[in-house]
Amino acid sequence: MEKEAENKMEFFGGLMSAFKEERQVDIWLQAGDQSDAIPAHKLILVARSKVFRKILELDDCKGSSMSSKETVTLSEMTHDELETFLDFLYKGSLPDAKLVHHLRSLYLSAHKYEIPYLQDLCRKELISTINLSNVFDNVELAKIYSDKILEDAVSRFIQSHMKEVAFEREFMSFVESNPALAVDTIRGHLVAIDVSKICNRPESISSSFSEHIASTVRKNFKKISREQLWELWKQEQAGCLWSS
Repeated sequence: MEKEAENKMEFFGGLMSAFKEERQVDIWLQAGDQSDAIPAHKLILVARSKVFRKILELDDCKGSSMSSKETVTLSEMTHDELETFLDFLYKGSLPDAKLVHHLRSLYLSAHKYEIPYLQDLCRKELISTINLSNVFDNVELAKIYSDKILEDAVSRFIQSHMKEVAFEREFMSFVESNPALAVDTIRGHLVAIDVSKICNRPESISSSFSEHIASTVRKNFKKISREQLWELWKQEQAGCLWSS
């Protein structure tokens, strides 16, 4: 079993060894801070990223020379960020500490270079670490990349912490910059209050809800969850807006 584990590590670690030992590299990546370029392999970049695939296949069509030390500059990254990004491309994973330390840079790079798996990992970490100090940064990230999943998670966090968030210095800027999201979030907070009341006392359903939802709650109040009721309300509101 021990030998089998060693063989597995050697098999999966081969790509990383080739990267670290600079074996048969054929491209150099330059960070924006003008530090030393990092050698890499075109095949790995092409396999992992749709954007690199387009760039490098176009270069091949132009007949670029191998002896010219082909260099690509990734100006948005520092040397450390680029090294971490490449570590992920070669290994397909990162230690938790590295992922957290370079989370924003990795999230941006995942979108820019079209690496969906890295997008998923970064988004999951962003959502799991939303707090009062970073909630508005996450709003901006979601807005830049039209990340609906992250946006919904931020909205839910604000709804759940409205009393604290509303008195943060950045709250007014959030409302001014994201009016539609702000309105939806505040409405959601108010409806969530009603949802809590209804789940505890179904007879106390308020005018925020239609008779259809009220009837559903009264019939199924022991089974229906707050999340399901919230989704019902959102779907009905979307239907009303669509029909109008």
